[in-house]
Amino acid sequence: MWIMLHSGSRGIGNAIGTYFIDLAQKEMQDQLETLPSRDLAYFMEGTEYFDDYLRAVA
Repeated sequence: MWIMLHSGSRGIGNAIGTYFIDLAQKEMQDQLETLPSRDLAYFMEGTEYFDDYLRAVA
């Protein structure tokens, strides 16, 4: 028997998403002025935060 947990956009899923969005925006503070929206902040592949994000959502 398999049990699968889907946290979606509520509760845990929302907390994880919000945490990483805030972190990406802080990390890109200097570059945010050149982005059309703060919500487009991201982590560069190969960085510690990128790897942390992948582990959190995998």
